Amino acid sequence: MLVPSSNSNAESLTADILAGSPDVGVHYSRFRLPADLDDRIDATVLGDAPSLLSDAELDAIAFHGTSGSWTGLEGDRALAESLTQATGAPATTASLALVAALEALDAGRVAVVFPGPRASWHSLNVSTQPAAWK
Repeated sequence: MLVPSSNSNAESLTADILAGSPDVGVHYSRFRLPADLDDRIDATVLGDAPSLLSDAELDAIAFHGTSGSWTGLEGDRALAESLTQATGAPATTASLALVAALEALDAGRVAVVFPGPRASWHSLNVSTQPAAWK
């Protein structure tokens, strides 16, 4: 799992979530988010983190971040593809995994809880149409 260096809870929360799945292992690599990030999340921002993680020859790689909130699903799809190319492992992001889960559940209505400032909510790239998820 690729985690921003400023994230202080990814490991502990993931361990709690997977506590009942002893056959699942999670390995982490961190990267620093640049101050001038804007809406740019791509493999270049991640530095050596993906290749360091791929040294463990993992079955899959996940980007533990919500960049899809501001880059849109196309941005996350591009990020996942670049991670797959860089590491040789299938890759996903938090946003893409959420969409896959909603589709698997055949979710018709979804409520979104956003803990950030109200002004930030309006800048999020959220589609309310399930067809846009595909």
